[in-house]
Amino acid sequence: MRHARHRVVIVLVLVLVLAGTATAELSDNNGAGWGTDRESALARIAEVQEHRARLVALRTVRHALERFEDVSVARAEGYASIGACLADADGGLGVPFTRAGAPVSPEAVHRTPHLLAYEPRADGTLALVGAQYAVLRDAWHRAGRAERPQFHGQPFALVDHLFEEPAYVLFVWFTAPNPAGQFAAWHPEVSCDHDAMVREDAGVSRAPHAP
Repeated sequence: MRHARHRVVIVLVLVLVLAGTATAELSDNNGAGWGTDRESALARIAEVQEHRARLVALRTVRHALERFEDVSVARAEGYASIGACLADADGGLGVPFTRAGAPVSPEAVHRTPHLLAYEPRADGTLALVGAQYAVLRDAWHRAGRAERPQFHGQPFALVDHLFEEPAYVLFVWFTAPNPAGQFAAWHPEVSCDHDAMVREDAGVSRAPHAP
């Protein structure tokens, strides 16, 4: 995961450079190099700056969950394995560990993930690669929120198959940039190749996943 963090930092630096270059070009050349449409140039700068802000937010979220790199800490805080590693033709999810009971309150949805995803490694350990945040739809709106929850412009998806009632959910990957999208359900580079090598003390359930 150390290499993954380094890749995130490198990407962040490149985005910062790009945003600064774009702003300088617009100021010095009235948008030269970005086309003759000043509004398009401004929109591009805003897009780059939003992407930069999202990368910073992802890094902040990753840092907040850093303690869960040790799966025993996650288990001590109420997370439990619900089955072996998950993967399909689109990529992998990893080994899911979820919190017991319903999702957290609307006030805590951005701080406390409902699910932690771990990728099995060749040495038998588990590496934290992502997390899923969830909140029940009705509880969210009863709290006075008209719009669905978002993460820096990325709206949560509405699902009706994970809990007893509809919920808003969002998966966030902490690994290297996901070709399918940083909020996609699967990651093409996350695999279950070493699932059988995970140590018993990791607490991974071998029960089949519910359909």
